[in-house]
Amino acid sequence: MARKLLFANRIFIFGIGDSGLTARSFINKVNKLNIYPIFASENDEAFSNSQHLRKDDVAMIVTYGTSNEDYEHVMGNLQNSDGQTIVITADRNGLLAKNSDYLLIIPDEEKKHKVATFYSQFAFEYVLNLIFAILYRETILNK
Repeated sequence: MARKLLFANRIFIFGIGDSGLTARSFINKVNKLNIYPIFASENDEAFSNSQHLRKDDVAMIVTYGTSNEDYEHVMGNLQNSDGQTIVITADRNGLLAKNSDYLLIIPDEEKKHKVATFYSQFAFEYVLNLIFAILYRETILNK
């Protein structure tokens, strides 16, 4: 996943609510590496932005579950594009998981432990920090 992001022409990152906040934090970190992803969910423009993926572009969707109808429409657009999709989710059986090019499943523990969104946000931060660490190593240390 990190290599796909590293060599992408453009990166579109989708996230809504708390997942969107975590995605924005990731964008802020990678900006320091001279990588400038587009936060594609900003201003409710996820559907519109998902129509613009081209060859060598990568879309990354960060979502705990896929019950949001908007993601179904976004994934439909992404599937019709020449770009590739990365999905990070806890919903291993959802539409996004089934149709992504690269998939990372986090454990579905939120309902079991009743800790609101703390668990999922911590899991997303951890995964995105690992991806950031690989990007950092490839961009900074390999110059």
